Order: sequence, then structure tokens, then C-alpha cells
Amino acid sequence: MSEFHYVYQLENTVTHIKYIGVRSSGVSPDQDTYMSSSKIVKKLIIEGQQFTKAVLSTWSTRREASIEETRLHILHDVGRNPEFYNLACSPHKAMHGAILKGRTYNDIHGPKKAAQLRIAKSNGQKGRVFSEEHKRNLRKNHAQVTWTKMGAKCSQVNMICCSHFRKNVSL
Repeated sequence: MSEFHYVYQLENTVTHIKYIGVRSSGVSPDQDTYMSSSKIVKKLIIEGQQFTKAVLSTWSTRREASIEETRLHILHDVGRNPEFYNLACSPHKAMHGAILKGRTYNDIHGPKKAAQLRIAKSNGQKGRVFSEEHKRNLRKNHAQVTWTKMGAKCSQVNMICCSHFRKNVSL
């Protein structure tokens, strides 16, 4: 079975807000009915909003497709651009995509799930012993994060990672 790797763009037919994603599938992109992993987009589809799907490019490997997705995310600054549903630049969305563009865990997951996530995150660190060096690194990294009333925005660490990526991948 061959696998297809592609970058796609969804566009809300009413608001024209877009979402750029990457997909690997066992069927060709034109036959793939998959729409998105975005919780926001999924919620809007359930609510009856319509989206168009355009395949932007196809690739021989998932890695190549992911690099193209990241290039497009950086090019369009999707993490801060209100014309996109994407919450963050793709290489970092798994780390801190849940709180961007002023959205909070409550907005993304709903209050019940958000409370469960906060408790799980808190409990995961309880009783853990950190070395002095690790504590210094935590303080240093924490100081680099810009906080707002709505939640965390992109940190300086993320900016450094994106800057490094920009230098190594041509836009």
C-alpha cells in the first residue's frame, strides 16, 4: 500500500478564515475525505459551517510535507494571523499550541476537560526533585515568556526556534 503525503488548506466558505495542515493517507489526496485535526475546525464543521479543501502540494515523504507545512506557517505567520485557525507554527504546536491568539484551555477544550488537563499537568510535577541547574534553567526560560491576561503568548524561546528554522529553510 502506497502512502500519500500532502499539505492542504481549508477555507471557511463564509468567513474565509483558513487552516493549513499536513496529512499522510493511504488514498490519494483527491479521494481523501479527511478535513482537519484542529479542534476548532472540527467544532465548526459539527456546527454546520462549510469548508473548501485545496491540496497545496504533494510530497514523497512525511518529513518533506511537514517542512512545507512549516514553511507556509512561517510565511503566513499563522500563530498570530487572525486570517488562520492555526494556533501556532507547526514545529511548536504540540508544545504550546493550546494557549495562543488569546485562546485558553477553556476555549479549546471546554471547562471540564480544561480543568482535568490542569490537574494532570500539576500532578505530573508533584514530588519531583529538580537539580539546582535545572531550577536555574526553568527560571531562565520562565522569564522569557510573555504573559497576558488571556494566557501565554509565543515565548522568546519559540521565536528563537522559528528564527533558527527560517535561517535553515528558504521561504
